[in-house]
Amino acid sequence: MPEQCFFKKENVNLIEFSSSQITKTNKSEDILHTADSYIEHSQFETALNYMRNHLEHEQDNIELTIKLISLYKALRNRNEFDKAYERFSSNGVTVRYWNDGRQFFSDKQT
Repeated sequence: MPEQCFFKKENVNLIEFSSSQITKTNKSEDILHTADSYIEHSQFETALNYMRNHLEHEQDNIELTIKLISLYKALRNRNEFDKAYERFSSNGVTVRYWNDGRQFFSDKQT
């Protein structure tokens, strides 16, 4: 790797990723891509189940949480959202997104 940036001729600090970080990123992208594919083909229940199952193992996955909550909102599926909220909203990393979803459905009732 070059010690200097080609464009600015400044020192470059290289970032080294461990193989576990790369694998986790690729896996997360694969999960989101698969969920998008289900959604694109109007397989909404399959997408919801798929994302919930993966969220069981990756509860800190913010992108997956946001996509799941967004689909609940788009489908106006409050009952299933409430079940997922009870299961996942205690996670400190993603709690704000779950609370935003809760607010969305509360606003829709009034």
